[in-house]
Amino acid sequence: MKDLILRSFQDPRGAMAEVIALGFPRQTLWLMFWLTCAASVVLSFVVGSLLPTPELPEGAQAFEPSPFFLTGMLLASQAMLLFLGTFVAGKMAGGHGRFDDVLALIIFQQMIMFALNLVQLVIALVMPSGAILFGYAAMVIMMWQLCHFMAQVHGFKSALAVFFGGLAAIFVISMVLSIVLISLGMVPS
Repeated sequence: MKDLILRSFQDPRGAMAEVIALGFPRQTLWLMFWLTCAASVVLSFVVGSLLPTPELPEGAQAFEPSPFFLTGMLLASQAMLLFLGTFVAGKMAGGHGRFDDVLALIIFQQMIMFALNLVQLVIALVMPSGAILFGYAAMVIMMWQLCHFMAQVHGFKSALAVFFGGLAAIFVISMVLSIVLISLGMVPS
């Protein structure tokens, strides 16, 4: 697995093709999904507790989520990515990715995120502010990889088109959510 993760930084499409070729059954994929999410949450919580907190104005409190909240957020975001990546965005754009392939993509990306969080943990122990910068770089890398992974899973030629399609989807979802929230009377104050 280590070689596959390292390959994903040089050839993300090839690495994703290898992951799909492993052909894990759906039950195994779901088990791996839950395990990688749980491991990522625990490690993220540990790393987050080591990072410096910003100075806040007097009377303000920092939001420090519990591991349960982090688990819920991670599972919800991964479920949305799974649903939107499989049924909505990929299929609407003419992709041919299967549900199991996208589930394998999310698991693989969680494993990569776990590896990057381990590196961030080591950096946080030595130089906490450097760990914050590493976290930003890791987010950029993860987005780059995700675009290539999605292109591979759905058979798209351009990862850049996947990126812009993702931006368009975020824009549309934001507009729809804004309309729904305003309709429910939830306006910013």
